[in-house]
Amino acid sequence: HPLMTEGKNEVKMVSLKGPGEKHRMTIFLIDTGMPGKTGPLVDGFLNKYRETDFRERVDAELIPLNNKCIGYFIDGKYGELCELLPKLSVFQLEHFQAMIPTHFIEYWKMGLESGLFTLKLLGSGGGGFTLGFTLDYDRTSLMLMENGLDFIPVERSKK
Repeated sequence: HPLMTEGKNEVKMVSLKGPGEKHRMTIFLIDTGMPGKTGPLVDGFLNKYRETDFRERVDAELIPLNNKCIGYFIDGKYGELCELLPKLSVFQLEHFQAMIPTHFIEYWKMGLESGLFTLKLLGSGGGGFTLGFTLDYDRTSLMLMENGLDFIPVERSKK
């Protein structure tokens, strides 16, 4: 069952409502081909978070945006989710670029510029994967295959 944390001490099970609209969204994993160590990335984030400007941007922009995305996902509002995901992806590209494998930045931008798919960092535990979202799985999978990327569909909603 999916779990969600509320505050610092509460963890609860949530029910996913599924799509209540016409959107068919696919969530997928892409292997970046570069496993990494999570510890140094977390340390890098925490060091950067000590900077006032960065901390304020994370608190004012990233956290509310991320929470809205989670809420839309849980409620099955995939249209709203897919409208917000590019903003989250752009924020990560701008502020967490050190966490994205250098050779993978072009694919990150390709998704944003084409509007076909959106990528998001994933706490991969060193596995080297990133999370992707698309409303057009067929075109996205073709584009990813043409670029030699290994991907795994994780969740495909039905119309």
